[in-house]
Amino acid sequence: MIVPIANFKKVAHYFLASKEFWFCFLAGWACFSYTNSLQAYYYGGSFYEAMVNTLEVGIFASLTLLTFRFYHIKHSWKKLHPLAFIPALCLLAMLFATFVSYFAFLVNTNISVERFSREVFINPGSTSLFGKIVGYFTTYFYVILIFLMVYVFIQAERNSVKIKQSRKHILLAVTSLLFVHELFHILSTIAYYNPPGYLFSFYYYWMFTFSTIFSLLLSVYIFFIKPREQLAGSHFLPQLPIFITLVFCSSVFSMWLFIITPHLYEMFTSVPFRYMLNFIGNVYSQNLPLWGGADAFAGLLHVKFDEQITAAIFLLYCNFSRVWQKDSLHNPQINFDIKRALQFWSYNLGGWSIAALYLYFSDLLDLEKAGKNIAQIFIFSFIVIGAFLSALLRSFMKRIQSTEASLISFTYKIVALSILFGTLQAFALTMTTYIYIYGVLGDAVLINTQHIFSGSYYFYKSLTWFSLCFILWSLIYDASISQRNKSLNTLKQLQLENNMRKVQLDTLAGKIDPHFIFNALNNIRSLIREDSEKARDAVLILSDILRSPIAKSSQEKVSIIEEMQLVRNYIALSKIQLETRLNYKEIINIELKTALIPSMMLQILVENAIKHGISQLPEGGVLILEINVEGQELICRVSNTGELANKSKAEGFGVGISNIQERISLLYADKARFILREDRDMVLAELKLPLEYKNN
Repeated sequence: MIVPIANFKKVAHYFLASKEFWFCFLAGWACFSYTNSLQAYYYGGSFYEAMVNTLEVGIFASLTLLTFRFYHIKHSWKKLHPLAFIPALCLLAMLFATFVSYFAFLVNTNISVERFSREVFINPGSTSLFGKIVGYFTTYFYVILIFLMVYVFIQAERNSVKIKQSRKHILLAVTSLLFVHELFHILSTIAYYNPPGYLFSFYYYWMFTFSTIFSLLLSVYIFFIKPREQLAGSHFLPQLPIFITLVFCSSVFSMWLFIITPHLYEMFTSVPFRYMLNFIGNVYSQNLPLWGGADAFAGLLHVKFDEQITAAIFLLYCNFSRVWQKDSLHNPQINFDIKRALQFWSYNLGGWSIAALYLYFSDLLDLEKAGKNIAQIFIFSFIVIGAFLSALLRSFMKRIQSTEASLISFTYKIVALSILFGTLQAFALTMTTYIYIYGVLGDAVLINTQHIFSGSYYFYKSLTWFSLCFILWSLIYDASISQRNKSLNTLKQLQLENNMRKVQLDTLAGKIDPHFIFNALNNIRSLIREDSEKARDAVLILSDILRSPIAKSSQEKVSIIEEMQLVRNYIALSKIQLETRLNYKEIINIELKTALIPSMMLQILVENAIKHGISQLPEGGVLILEINVEGQELICRVSNTGELANKSKAEGFGVGISNIQERISLLYADKARFILREDRDMVLAELKLPLEYKNN
């Protein structure tokens, strides 16, 4: 069978994917390669072997993703809600992890198929080999699941079709993820920690239940992440670094909660309420390493990160229809500004570097007791984590600045956010210090230095200084944004004044159609012989029309009643020329007579409707002006008989339209809209403005 070339190219395009797809995939796989190699190092493995293993798995992962992408596009799966994919993604990830684990394990260990099957199915947990198999399987399952879930979310987000969320999708998704979580919990228990009678005991389910609850509770930050700018058609991609930072911080919290979770039952049942804080302090102040050896620490951190990122993406899916779907976006056209982002990150990293140098040389945190190497790693981590957390704080600051709040309320919010982010940084920095000590210095050094980082004195002292750093950062950021907004407002005001002068000059020089004036004067001359009284009235109307731009030269906005006086004068003079060919109607909400509108805006719309619409029709037509209110928006609609195609070809038609669009953009930014469309045999020009009233 011969495949047509066009179909072959189409299939190749679907399968080979776009450059944005490959860029995101390679960037994500580079991060996975680094963390996988680091984990192998903690387990005492070889960095070279870990990189070769990662490369082998990367080939299978790319083929899996490309195949899924092909069917996703071919069968229009993008019309489904992301939650509907979770059961299928879990199954696909399970098959991928089974095959790749089997392949990678046989290649790297050179064991027989018979022994592999015995270790997995017949006698699991009898040797350390089963633990390695579970490690491979867990790692590959979660890495492909995360890649697939992120891909599905971004594709659904870029899709313009409105996607509905159903309870059935939520139930199936929750069931699938709980099943997977329980399966890996059982495997990990058998492989790493399975004292007699523990599996399926009360304490086993206690740990499982609290682990699941904590994962969801520590991921509620998802509901505070809002889409802003877009990159490669996605609003999630610019938020990805902040998302990963928050996942790491929640994983750190989960690690700390893991220590106290086995003691919660005893604490709630045996310890009086007033002694609970002392009980918690004693748990964290033990002399032995809190998370055991380096391999146990690395494995637990890996598991907690997988749990947290899966829970976070699941909540992201649940929040999709309300926040991330295109129909729900308030600013979908804002593109990611790379230049502005680089400027922010350069200032951000520079500021945190200065703060780090001050902390290091002043030794405010008594880091010299831990040793020079640990102090330097701590300071470096302070810069990196502080920079990423402040990027997240920036989004909260933008939300606070957009609301009109008093100085006291603003101060309270800044202090509360700074303490919250200071706490996050304190926990995260302690964890990165543990990572360095475990991986480089060894368990013995950890035993000698653990009291420094887990003690309450160190924690409260670091929390105080970190919170002060975030307060200072917030004040500097607020001052810089206020100064920038002041400069932008000044520039916008200058542009608006220049635009208004241009409108006035254009109106005097010819925007009020010179042919209209010429015809009006001829009609007045004819009226002088027939009806001198009517001729005098026509002269007064024409003088009012010509005087209006000069009288309103200093006004950006006028009331509806003032603007309608100009419009009615213009209609009256037009009727002298068009007579019965102009059938004018107006429908105006009387309560809106003091509402504000940009000066001469309605006059331009009416002039365009008459000049490019009704006057071009031999039999004339209807001109309807409607002014009403919808919610908090002022709706001004001018409709006239005609065709939009004929209008757009007319000389000077686009000038008035572009004038309107430019002025409302300067006056209202993205809060106003101008829509021009054709409905059957009518042309509709609709202006939607924020509702404002003139102060008496």
